Amino acid sequence: MKLINPTGKREIEIKSHEILNIELEDFSNKNTQFELIVKLTGEEAQCTITGKISANQKFKKNWKIYQVFTGKNQIGKINLKGVAENNAFLSLDGGGILEKNSQNGDIEISEDIRIFDKALGECLPVLTVKTDQVKTAHHAASVAPFEDKLMLYLKSRGISHELAIELLKDGFLKN
Repeated sequence: MKLINPTGKREIEIKSHEILNIELEDFSNKNTQFELIVKLTGEEAQCTITGKISANQKFKKNWKIYQVFTGKNQIGKINLKGVAENNAFLSLDGGGILEKNSQNGDIEISEDIRIFDKALGECLPVLTVKTDQVKTAHHAASVAPFEDKLMLYLKSRGISHELAIELLKDGFLKN
């Protein structure tokens, strides 16, 4: 399932032995609020969510992506990447909730934002574990500017500032 420029709130349920891959993309030039809640209710349900988002100018973008585990042997992954430039603000809020009746859940959350100029970014990976029966649960987050030496390298090769930014953004979001 692929969602382009998602907005609003959406809930999805994954039942026993179902596998769902969700791709999110937002490269629009507008403010965006999006919330996605995926409920893994069936045994051996699996969901992988990958997202790529870009914010520029003075736009504000906020994604809240959550997976809720309520069954046995479930696997969930959330991998979100974003780029913010100029005076934009980008927020990635990914979370996993392993409910009390969850058993052997496996959740991984990764959020990564790169910023240019005066842009701001925040990553809020949250794991809520209400059970002792967890296989694995881990998260990682990073908000950092692109390294100046990368920009210097590209400019020293005759690439304009604008094109260098585009190349760095594209390369980061494709990996």
